Amino acid sequence: LDIDEYRSFRQRWGNLFGRRNQSDEQFHSFILTQMIMLREAQAAGVVATDSEVLDRIKTRVGYWSSRGEKTELDENAPFDRTAYQQMLRRYDMTTATFERTLRESILVEKYQQAMLSIVRPNDLERRAEFEKERAQLKAKYLSFRSDEFSELTEPTEEQVQEYFEENNQAD
Repeated sequence: LDIDEYRSFRQRWGNLFGRRNQSDEQFHSFILTQMIMLREAQAAGVVATDSEVLDRIKTRVGYWSSRGEKTELDENAPFDRTAYQQMLRRYDMTTATFERTLRESILVEKYQQAMLSIVRPNDLERRAEFEKERAQLKAKYLSFRSDEFSELTEPTEEQVQEYFEENNQAD
């Protein structure tokens, strides 16, 4: 990673997405993770279309009034260029930087969704988990007090022979 690239990425993503009450270490980790995911998405050929970027811009701008105040999203409201410019000033970003960052975030999201959709346990893993749960469910035990068995004694040779003869099931 190039340090200038890291600083630029950190600045852009920090301006747009905020720190979300993260410590410096957590934010640093978040930025590095996003940079790595972005590179992987690009290497995998993931694409964020202009239409997707435009939809994301409309959604973001929809939360801002032309006075630069955060509002409720009105999906039916027309695109407000003044609100867009106010929002860019608030994020301290140019149009190109803002749209580049949105495009990157879309790539990362799409890549994460693709990875999550293919990460499934294989048959052996599912079977092992099933057996583990089943074994745990079949566990049985008997509880008794030792004093209940203190009167039992060792059987005599005659008692063993008698039991054997009564229970012998020879043909």
